[in-house]
Amino acid sequence: GKGLAVDALEAVAGFGLAKPGGWITVEVGRREILPEVVEGPHGALRRVREDMYGDTKLCLFEAEDVVAHNEPAGDPELPAAEADR
Repeated sequence: GKGLAVDALEAVAGFGLAKPGGWITVEVGRREILPEVVEGPHGALRRVREDMYGDTKLCLFEAEDVVAHNEPAGDPELPAAEADR
């Protein structure tokens, strides 16, 4: 059904099931639109390729590490209370 591919991608990104640099291939109907990036707390998946074959679309997503983008500014080794001193 429609939307299951996005749900699956969100689960992969949300649970960090693919290591950075890993690939996820998704097959959907030609008219189904998938997001360019799917982010989760443990990583992100970026669509890097999309090919159509008849009524079928294949999308290739590459896993990225988003931990660096989600960390607050400052030294990650210091607790927040010490970082403000």
